[in-house]
Amino acid sequence: MAEFKLSLIQRKNIKTNEEKLGENLQKIKDATGCDEWTMEIEWGHVYATYQLGDQPGDTIYDSCMTALAENIESLCKNEDAKSAFHTAVNQHKIIFNVDKKASSYWSEKIVNGCLEIGYKGSICNCYELGRSIEGQLTTVFEEVEIPLKLKKNIDEVQEKHEELKEKLSTATGRDFTLKIEWAQMITDHMDKNYPGSFGSSLLESCFEGLVDNICSLCNNEVFSGKDAFNEQATTGVIIFNSNKNDKKAQGYFTVKFENGDLVVSFKSICNCYEIGRNIPELLTVEFEEIKMPYLARRSLAEYEEKKEECMGVINTATGKTFELAIDWPKILPFILKDNQPSYVGSTLYESVLGGLSDNLKSLCADEMSQEAFNDSATTGKIVLTTWEDKKASGYFKESFENGDVQIAFKSICNCYEIGRGFEKLL
Repeated sequence: MAEFKLSLIQRKNIKTNEEKLGENLQKIKDATGCDEWTMEIEWGHVYATYQLGDQPGDTIYDSCMTALAENIESLCKNEDAKSAFHTAVNQHKIIFNVDKKASSYWSEKIVNGCLEIGYKGSICNCYELGRSIEGQLTTVFEEVEIPLKLKKNIDEVQEKHEELKEKLSTATGRDFTLKIEWAQMITDHMDKNYPGSFGSSLLESCFEGLVDNICSLCNNEVFSGKDAFNEQATTGVIIFNSNKNDKKAQGYFTVKFENGDLVVSFKSICNCYEIGRNIPELLTVEFEEIKMPYLARRSLAEYEEKKEECMGVINTATGKTFELAIDWPKILPFILKDNQPSYVGSTLYESVLGGLSDNLKSLCADEMSQEAFNDSATTGKIVLTTWEDKKASGYFKESFENGDVQIAFKSICNCYEIGRGFEKLL
């Protein structure tokens, strides 16, 4: 094969554009803050592919290098990008060659500290040259090497993230910190083609869903879960990690408290608005000297008005003031055995007291019955407890115990009948 040799016209064109090449290399030097940059091209190797004709200098030194310089300038306006580019292309060399396997008109690869531009055919769309460099760069964030595009996205959403933190602080009365296990989350959940949106997914969408649900809990008008939440989230740290490979994990994510941290473990980043909705189920509160699920306490608060209404009916019917005493150590596990905590209020204050108040009202409508009932119910106390006699029949037993009105349950069923048995005891 004959040795390749540039024609006189081609050599003159290259000579004419050497000044332009120098200007472009200077632009890259100024933008990157690096030492001198060099550009390398083997004309004999690339000429047949590039189809440069008599204007190799115009095409490579001017069109290609001008576009490349401008896009590198744009890239390096971001300090993280500038530093990442400086680290990655540490040989400060640009090499033009042939890449027949390029997925587009050309490829841009950082190889051994050099930036290699590999065309697979004639030169086209020069203005885009260098735009894909950013996707190859990485930077260190929170001691983890992450894609530069992800870091830029994290920076972009910081203002929104801080707003969400402030919203959470207002609701809980304290500051919280979000810690993301970036290495694990990137490996398990980041779409490699879209690193520039992964920060938004975690710091905005996922965090917003969690914050909104915590705020809803803390600002609940029926019974605030603020104190119960803070008693569990003692460290003020929220952790996002991955449980993608945990075969036992169910759902898109799990939310739990671990050693005072609130931990959200993702199997899949989906339905972000639901993150944290289960937190009320994890909380407990002190009530009348026992610890009960927060949802049970909220349910009691929700039906407090119904309780007062029923007690008012009883007081009016009997002509005296009664108080309600619930044997919580027995009653609570008894109810929770077959019901969700959120049903405690409706069960006791609506169903049980509703049936009792209706039947006492009916009983005491007769003056003689009212007097007889009050003679037995001397303490003015209504006690709800459990019925331990396994052999006895019936769902519940009514009795007078040392002057108390006592309803003992084997099963909370047929509540409309509660209180009907007192007449036989008088």
